[in-house]
Amino acid sequence: MSTFEDKLAWTPFPGAIPHSIAKEYAAYSVNREAGQTSLIFYAFGLFALANMTIDLTIGDPAIAVLNGFFVMLSVTAAIFVRRIVNKAFLKILANAVALLVVGTLLFTKTWIDLEDWFIYFADVLVIFVICLTVPINFFSKVICAAALVLADGVSLAQTSFPDEIAAGVLLMLLAATVFCLIADYKMQQAHFAAYMGLRREQRINEELRAAKRQIGDLQRLLPVCASCKKVRDDSGRWQQIDEYISSHSDVHISHGICPDCSQSLTMERSSAE
Repeated sequence: MSTFEDKLAWTPFPGAIPHSIAKEYAAYSVNREAGQTSLIFYAFGLFALANMTIDLTIGDPAIAVLNGFFVMLSVTAAIFVRRIVNKAFLKILANAVALLVVGTLLFTKTWIDLEDWFIYFADVLVIFVICLTVPINFFSKVICAAALVLADGVSLAQTSFPDEIAAGVLLMLLAATVFCLIADYKMQQAHFAAYMGLRREQRINEELRAAKRQIGDLQRLLPVCASCKKVRDDSGRWQQIDEYISSHSDVHISHGICPDCSQSLTMERSSAE
């Protein structure tokens, strides 16, 4: 039979999923999210290493030092995240790193060559990374991506690019943002559906095990006293049969009088009078 929990779907809005299920889902997904975060740190480190190599080749040591710092930060963070088991701390770290990356990009736009096409394609990569891999709140992803797109819009307005080219770059960034957010939404729904399916399977298996235990209890040979009809349990203690059944199954005993006993009691009462 379908239940309310079976129909739940992931949503970015808080409170739509019961707190108990949301808490269990967070614990279930922590390893996957830690792996994603660690992987993106390594990817960002490789990206910074490639930039540092280019900077050293063209003779720009100041930017090379900055990229070297990013390489060390990325590798250290990737190794550290692998050892994180606390969900809340992982969220804090991921949000801090996302804000650091976005803040650094916004700051560097004030003193780098804004007419370098590379920075706009790099922002597309950062949007993909933040929206698809970093385990931060969905609305935080929207804010970070919107900040990058807005900053690029301001940057493009300060360049000598023709208006149609600047508009095309801005549309490319917006399209990448919308695509990534939709993809992340669908991925979260699929992962949550898999979790709910596993949770439902565990519940069914537990019900089957409980039913099997009840059947085993009912199929056992019960020693019953021939005189008082008490039942002897596994520990050798004699107890009333209704107590035994109640303690070994989910059956609740309600007492009554059968017609034969009722007739017998009536006859005894009449003869006693």
